[in-house]
Parts: sequence; structure tokens; C-alpha cells
Amino acid sequence: MTTDQGTASSSKGRRRGGPLRIDRIKIVEAARRLDPQVMTMQAVADELGVDRKALNYHVTDREGLLRLVAADVFESGFSALFTSALARADQRIPEAWQSGLHAWAVAVRDSMVSTGVLAAYYEIDGTTLAVFEPVEMVLQRMLDAGFDLTTAGRGLITITRTAMGLGRDAVLAQQSGEHPQFREVSRVLSRATGDDEYPALRGMAAAGLNSPADATAQFDFEVGLVLDALGRLAP
Repeated sequence: MTTDQGTASSSKGRRRGGPLRIDRIKIVEAARRLDPQVMTMQAVADELGVDRKALNYHVTDREGLLRLVAADVFESGFSALFTSALARADQRIPEAWQSGLHAWAVAVRDSMVSTGVLAAYYEIDGTTLAVFEPVEMVLQRMLDAGFDLTTAGRGLITITRTAMGLGRDAVLAQQSGEHPQFREVSRVLSRATGDDEYPALRGMAAAGLNSPADATAQFDFEVGLVLDALGRLAP
């Protein structure tokens, strides 16, 4: 083999202009072009035109990759969702701290829904920069209302967990057409030996509680419970 032939052979498959420099942004952009249900490290490397090992400096495995993509999807629209929700809440909820928490819950739930099948891989953590400004605003509203920082923080954590859970429930309902728990309860009741068994549960199922059609009412109920409980702690 001649030197020219060896050079041509060794450079085969490389993008013109030399090796591609990658970072987390490029990795996430490439990953978002793929179906998350079949996404792999190798598929992302192929999309970028690099060796799979080049990804390891930024992300070590498929689960980490899915977490990165989920965070990017969640954060990309969060600020706009929060701003819109806050404008609506401020018009109908008189207490500024309550409207702030309600808007936060709406934005978290809707952002979780936007992640779709990636919802199971997302958690708000210290790297979620898009939520810092809204968090500070909500906490400041609570402090201005007289809450101490510990109570304000615990209240925010509680409503965040509530909203994230409701968002994941909404994703499950979208994927299967109904919430798995609602389907399971209906299945068990259909196997009961008599119509007089479990009358309260039958009434709950008949009312459609925890069904996709009930999602908005359930959200308002759960968020309302948290706001009412915090209201009792208000100075």
C-alpha cells in the first residue's frame, strides 16, 4: 500500500475539514433528532459522525443521555410556560404568593408533559438553570407574605413534587389512553362477584375520578390542597 493509499484509507468516514468537535449541546441536538424509545449511544454517535467513545467525556451511558435530553426538553419551554401561567394566575388569585405557586405548578406539570416518554428520566436539580429565576420569584413572594424561608422552601418542594407527579400521570394517560390505575381498578371491579361489592369504589370509577378527562379537576384539587394548607401557616 502506498502512502497516499494509506492516508485515503485512514481518513475514510471522517467529515471533511477534520474531526468534529462535540460538546453536550451538539450531543443533545443530535439525540433530539432521534426517537427516544430506540435511542442509543451508538445511534447518537452515528448521527454526529463520530466514534462512540467520543461521547463518553460528556455522557457515560444511555440513561445519562436520556436524562440530558429530558432536561433539555423540559427547560426549553419552561420560562415561557411560567410567564404565561403567572399572568393568568395573577388575574384571578388575589394573594401574590398563591398565584406564584399556582403558576409554578402549572409550568412544572406542562413541562413534564412536554417531555413525553422521557418524563421518567427527568428530575429538577442544581443544573436546571431555566428554573432558577422563577424559583427565586416564587420564594420571594412567599417571604414578602411573611413566611419564613424553611416553610416557603418546604411548600415549594411539596407543590413541585405534586406537579411533577401529575405531569407523569398525564404522560401515562396519553400513552395508553387512560391512567393505568384507573384501568386496573375498573378491571378488578369487573371481576367482583356482585354489583353490591365495593359500592364506594364503583361510584368513584363511575364518576371518572383519576381518568384522563378528570386530570384538570384533579390538578386543581391537589394544588388547592397545598395552597390551603400553606394558607393556614401564613403569618
